[in-house]
Amino acid sequence: MWLASPTSVTRDERLRFEHTALKLRGELRRAAERMAGGSRAEDLVQETLLRAFASWERVEPGSNPRAWMHAILRNTFINQLRRGRREIALTEEVPDRDRTLDWILAIDLARALRELPEPLRQTLLAVDAYGLAYREVAARAKMPVGTVMSRLHRARRRMAAKLAA
Repeated sequence: MWLASPTSVTRDERLRFEHTALKLRGELRRAAERMAGGSRAEDLVQETLLRAFASWERVEPGSNPRAWMHAILRNTFINQLRRGRREIALTEEVPDRDRTLDWILAIDLARALRELPEPLRQTLLAVDAYGLAYREVAARAKMPVGTVMSRLHRARRRMAAKLAA
């Protein structure tokens, strides 16, 4: 199976989707190449298949999934173009983009670090910022290495969640 099925999709629906998607994949690829060019075409097809699979319960048996999937392909391509225009517009307006993005990232990192509980923050900084080994952190804090590993895992997970939000 090429995709993990969500819980709402039955086995029969998944098999029907796989049969339809595999049958239309080449056709979708050719259409994507005409729209996006060779290097981006496969990404566009993959995004189309993921979106189609996520909404597969909407497709009635006996309907026209070919037209539906081509509409998803077209809309996905248009959304990517719009997103790309916004990104290009941003880069044109900001003269020193790298320095500005570094500054924004630094602010986000500092905020996320401040929100971590002190034991997690200290462990994260010791390992990731100062480059100390787990054993060295454990020895300095007088705790087992497993506790260091656990705190580090929780701190990284929380940081990732805060930065993704």
